[in-house]
Amino acid sequence: MSVPDELRRYVPRTDLYDSAELISYHMPVEQPPATASYIIFKKGNKTYAKNGVYGHIEYEDTDASTVIQSAINALSTGSIIIKKGIYELANELNLSDKSIQIFGEHREYTVLKRAGNVIKIENSNPLSAEQGIYNIKIDGVDRSGTGLKLNNVIRCEFGRLNIVNCDIGIDIISCRSNTFTSLWVENCNIGIKLEQGTSGSNANTFIGGEIHNGNPGVLIYGTANNNKFIGMVIEGGYQTQVEISSAVIDGAEYIPNANAFIGCWFESTHTSPVMIDFTTDTGGSRSGRATIIAYNHFTASNDYVAVDLHDSQNMFIENHIYGTVTVTINVDGAGHVVRGTRRAKLSATNLVINISGSGHIIKDNDGFVTENSGTATISAGNTSVTVSHGLADTPSKVLVTPIGDPGDRYWVANIGASSFDIVVATAPTADIDFYWQAEV
Repeated sequence: MSVPDELRRYVPRTDLYDSAELISYHMPVEQPPATASYIIFKKGNKTYAKNGVYGHIEYEDTDASTVIQSAINALSTGSIIIKKGIYELANELNLSDKSIQIFGEHREYTVLKRAGNVIKIENSNPLSAEQGIYNIKIDGVDRSGTGLKLNNVIRCEFGRLNIVNCDIGIDIISCRSNTFTSLWVENCNIGIKLEQGTSGSNANTFIGGEIHNGNPGVLIYGTANNNKFIGMVIEGGYQTQVEISSAVIDGAEYIPNANAFIGCWFESTHTSPVMIDFTTDTGGSRSGRATIIAYNHFTASNDYVAVDLHDSQNMFIENHIYGTVTVTINVDGAGHVVRGTRRAKLSATNLVINISGSGHIIKDNDGFVTENSGTATISAGNTSVTVSHGLADTPSKVLVTPIGDPGDRYWVANIGASSFDIVVATAPTADIDFYWQAEV
């Protein structure tokens, strides 16, 4: 029921809005000082929308989506407070092209519940819409729909949301410069999906929060650039925690660029999981490039792949791995950097780095020696000495410098996975020392 403006009257403000008699007669309801355009609350099997200024009950229904959407439709700008309660929605809520902030009373006890899609914001003019959703639990019930769908949303904020039991927790399409803080996303087939849409999803920032049991937890797909995940927990029993992939649309391939994962915690209980996977499974030949993966922690109860690098110029820097299992880093493509990987706490952890492609910088990783040096001696009367280089793989470069006169010729031969030979053309009459330096 809607009350015309001319029938409204101002009333004293004390918190009596839950008076059953006043509600039943739709009288003006006394309330605390106005903090929102509308206040949504439940009583019995009904949901009510009270005008936050005049105190009137303006909308009521047994279907919460009818009441909440009526409040949204009545505003072009403003805010809505939703009190604690479980709000069963018959229809998806639509905040498109509305400059509205929605605040729940508690992120665990203010629940919007619907089997299917729950909330969408699809703007035609994003620069005019200052939108936000805070302190609400979104329950998709059966993993059949999207919890929060954002399309063409720019420079908005979303915080302290619990999103559970959805197909996609948050689907972000053609969005940029939005901030997400303290999210909890759990039991969704895909936790957070960033995809290009018509213009790319760029420069979005995720700070704090946790993603549990997604497959993957984060999917970056197509032109989704400069997005940052900072200080998050990305954990689950599924095989892939983060998937980065190109998209093939109308025969053209679009590639994610310059995304970052900094200070995050990655964990899995799956058999042989891949924590961060640069994949081409979507039909393209590329995955993602110039991604920064730095200062993160990786742990799993089984042997796992910390990162599977493809394409070019991705950086895996100063990350910690934990456990007694074997941890693998796969490097393929061109120009990647893998540097400063540390084996945290348990030295028995076995670090394996598989390298193919060209132009990589792989240095200073615990348990995987890529540079070494020393001295070796060819004894008098001999023409060679075998040097154990101690590197994790066959060196691509070996330099030797004689200390003294080695005669007219010397060279390196038989470079292998564990050793190489230093050879002279003529056996010396006295011992000759050589300084050597080898690099994978």
